[in-house]
Amino acid sequence: MTKFVDETTSRERRDLDFMRDLLKEKERLHDERERRQSEMVMKREKEIRDDMKQLAAIEARNCRSTPKTPGSVYVTTKFTG
Repeated sequence: MTKFVDETTSRERRDLDFMRDLLKEKERLHDERERRQSEMVMKREKEIRDDMKQLAAIEARNCRSTPKTPGSVYVTTKFTG
């Protein structure tokens, strides 16, 4: 009887350890996924800011080089980033 109880207890401990390991791995994967998503968002935001700066520079250059005619309307956009 004692042997049976010991084996059962040992099996239950192994099962619990296995479940704990699974939960730790699940949390690790979740944290890694969140970190990657955050990095992707920051990278995309930087690309957007860079694109906006480039567009603003092109618009500024075009406004300086385009001859203004009477009655023409020029709209400039200022991007901050």
